[in-house]
Amino acid sequence: MASSCPPGGGPPDSKPPGSCPPGSGPPGSGPSGKTSWPELVGKKGEVAVARIKSENPHMRDVFTIKEGTPVTLEIRFDRVRVWVNDSDIVTQVPTAG
Repeated sequence: MASSCPPGGGPPDSKPPGSCPPGSGPPGSGPSGKTSWPELVGKKGEVAVARIKSENPHMRDVFTIKEGTPVTLEIRFDRVRVWVNDSDIVTQVPTAG
């Protein structure tokens, strides 16, 4: 029986280790690296984005987003939303998901 990698989240059902792309499973399920950056709260948004990308290159979708912006609710372990205020200052802990 063939299995497939999960689209953006959840553990692979029966794939051998390393056969699904990084970031496709839950945190800790592979070589995902760091998934939370509390030290970036209070920093400039673009500085935070650059640091996240350098500390975890498996994060494929890292971007700033203004507080109050509506977002979809799906969880993606290769995405980090960096929430910023009107002054481009990070206001919440950037976390994968």
